Amino acid sequence: MRKRLLPRGGRRIALLLPLAMLLLLGTQEGSRGLVTVKGAGSIAGIQGNAGKRYALCVGINDFMDKGIPRLKGARNDAAELAETLKKYAQFDTVVKMTDDIDPAYDAGHAYPSLVNIRARMAALSSQIRPEDLVVFFFAGHGIATEEGDGYLLVADTRVAQKWTTSLPVKEIVDWVGKLSVSKSLLLLDACRVTMAKSGGRGLAETSLRAARYEQSRISAVFYATKTGWSSYDDPNSDHGIFTRFLLEGVKGKADYQSGNSDGIVTFSELSRFVEQQVTSYAHEQQLDQSPSISYNGESFGDLALSTYSASIDATTRIDAGVEQAAVAPGAGSMEVYSNVEGTVEIDGAAEGDIAKGQTRLFDDIAAGIHRIVITHPYGVFEKEFTVKDGARTRVANMLIVKPERDNRQVGDMPFVFVKGKSGMPGFWMGMTEVRFGQFANFVKQSGYRAQGTWETYYKPAYDFYPVIHVTWDDCVAYVKWFSKKFKESAALPSLAQWRYAAGGRYDSTYPWGNDWDPAYCQCADSEAPDVLPLQGESGPLQELFFLNDVTLDGVKMLAGNVSEWCSDHGKAADGSTDLAASAGGSWRVSRPKYFTAGYSQMKPVTSEEEDQGFRVVMQAE
Repeated sequence: MRKRLLPRGGRRIALLLPLAMLLLLGTQEGSRGLVTVKGAGSIAGIQGNAGKRYALCVGINDFMDKGIPRLKGARNDAAELAETLKKYAQFDTVVKMTDDIDPAYDAGHAYPSLVNIRARMAALSSQIRPEDLVVFFFAGHGIATEEGDGYLLVADTRVAQKWTTSLPVKEIVDWVGKLSVSKSLLLLDACRVTMAKSGGRGLAETSLRAARYEQSRISAVFYATKTGWSSYDDPNSDHGIFTRFLLEGVKGKADYQSGNSDGIVTFSELSRFVEQQVTSYAHEQQLDQSPSISYNGESFGDLALSTYSASIDATTRIDAGVEQAAVAPGAGSMEVYSNVEGTVEIDGAAEGDIAKGQTRLFDDIAAGIHRIVITHPYGVFEKEFTVKDGARTRVANMLIVKPERDNRQVGDMPFVFVKGKSGMPGFWMGMTEVRFGQFANFVKQSGYRAQGTWETYYKPAYDFYPVIHVTWDDCVAYVKWFSKKFKESAALPSLAQWRYAAGGRYDSTYPWGNDWDPAYCQCADSEAPDVLPLQGESGPLQELFFLNDVTLDGVKMLAGNVSEWCSDHGKAADGSTDLAASAGGSWRVSRPKYFTAGYSQMKPVTSEEEDQGFRVVMQAE
């Protein structure tokens, strides 16, 4: 049943703060309850925040080597963060290095070449003391070796010598370690891909991985995205998606929308705000980005990063003192998707429940800025949204449950840990189906002669689409090679593992919940972007565009895209044919039963089809 949210007269004040901090301005019809938030003054006077503050902000859009894809927002990210740290975070020294400087006339050595960045790090080393705070920010491209060592592409990186002409992430970690500071923050908006929805992604095939540094002096690490996910320039601003919300959080939103509204943005408030907003916004744009944030030391999250003053609308949690973009009067609607069940509030008013994997439509919402809160078993989702007259706004609560173990990447394949229960041991499952590019690399390195006709359909531009036209034996050969090459115990998933990951882990019919919607996965009835055109404009998706076909653990496209070979095999009833199990639906079919977690069929092991692929699992250590 649809709910009508007609424009309200007086709004109720949500008592989220101590009464001493509330300032009521009038009670007449249409007035708003406002909360006055006053800044904390000197951050250095707050317990645990003594010392000076230093930041090095690097942002690179254009590279000397034109073989490296150009970015749109990286330079702006570094420039605006540098100003924000000065204004809101009271930094004593902020070094900005961006590529809008002509290196031929760079008297200040601010062009972000490898030698200049290293020189600036060395210069800061002579100034920084153990009680100081150090922030290193990088916006640009990031890559990793097959062993997982991360590198940041600098302005003069050369593709042909990318490992020796880029900045190792370990070098930054070691630099901070030698400073012996107790407070440090590493912010990496790297592993970025352009917004062009094409098959080839250049250097991103070995993209930067989120890594922890428990044994280092890095107090907190904010990666723009998790291992196996991507990082994007924002189509609606001049920033990367991650840095857009990082900036909003530092300027106060992390405190008054996701924190205790005390005028201080702490690192824990910032991490919660950024992780939630980036994941939600990216999903609304049909992009796979979700930050990875970790702390070393329990108390670090409470340390202050910035302070601000504002007058906050108590119902929408919007800064009433900031001039908002003009919104024409009228009414619109809002479409809300949540991959977890919960209760919904809009502007402080209860609006009922939302089921796991459900999309609810709310009609007749007054044009303007509002706030939605979804309280669910894993926490609280909070977001501001703008409604325009006659338009529909989309809001997504896209939660990836914090895993027992961080994502892993083995070679160029990301894995998600699927926690076991009730006799099912935990295991690592490939985040996506094995891609054309990965299978081609296997054939090239091993010399294997495939039984299937996969190569007939392969082009380098298709590297990031799932490999198809492979037989069961081809897939078994791949996992044997993978196991030997990386010294891992890899295999095709058993049917039990596949069904558990696709729904059994969270007792759901589909990876997203219990209700069928053809728009949620790549099937014959969906209209997804950027397909591999096998039949007219139909075919599988590349891994970037997973729609809602993702589990709470972060495993993508188990329901649709391509059906997947499993390890279970045996003889046909008459003993004449070797059969193996295939699970899940595909882009060619549409009946809901094919996409359920429990669906499978037995096929001849020699079968090869345009909607048949596979993924890899590994035993947990």
